[in-house]
Amino acid sequence: MRNADLVLFPENDAEYHEWVRQHPHGFVINAHKNAAFPMYWHRADCGHIQPDGILRFVEGDFIKACSLNPGALAVWAKTRSDGLNYCKDCRGRWLNETKTLA
Repeated sequence: MRNADLVLFPENDAEYHEWVRQHPHGFVINAHKNAAFPMYWHRADCGHIQPDGILRFVEGDFIKACSLNPGALAVWAKTRSDGLNYCKDCRGRWLNETKTLA
């Protein structure tokens, strides 16, 4: 398995903050620890999941699945739940990027 295909589950906020800092073009799924809640797909640089020193990101009620490969994250998400939603801000960016590539 290539390193880019790995899905990381940071164990603490410091590890999550470092991954986001090092991989601003990566992908993150924000998921409640209770799998019954919907999950949200973000770009790593999305303001909704950026550390600000106030919120707990992985040491509270949520986990983060992080990867450089959106396909690897999609596979993980499907094994956990069917409730994967796109962040409205990130989805707009992806659609614009897709149009630019076409």
